[in-house]
Amino acid sequence: MASPHRVRHAPPPPRDRELRPPSLRRFLGEGLGVTVVPRLLLALPRLSRFPRGHGEPVLLLPGFGAGDASNAVLNAMLRYIGYRVYGWGLGVNRGNVEALLP
Repeated sequence: MASPHRVRHAPPPPRDRELRPPSLRRFLGEGLGVTVVPRLLLALPRLSRFPRGHGEPVLLLPGFGAGDASNAVLNAMLRYIGYRVYGWGLGVNRGNVEALLP
């Protein structure tokens, strides 16, 4: 069954800039992502003092090139403290948010 929502894709990047791989420093910095969960566990005492939600809705938009799964930890934390959390549900963020979300 076809999806009732039609997803438009962002235009390709401008040709006037050459796309290059990230620098070694930036590439190695991506490895710090594995520290997110341990750092979150260490921060739990501080997180427990965050303002509590009462079912207010929160829309989480993923960063460029990421999807809803990239917000899993933030999603879980916001739900835990009482917010009603929604992902954007449009797959990978290709940067054309204005065209995708009226």
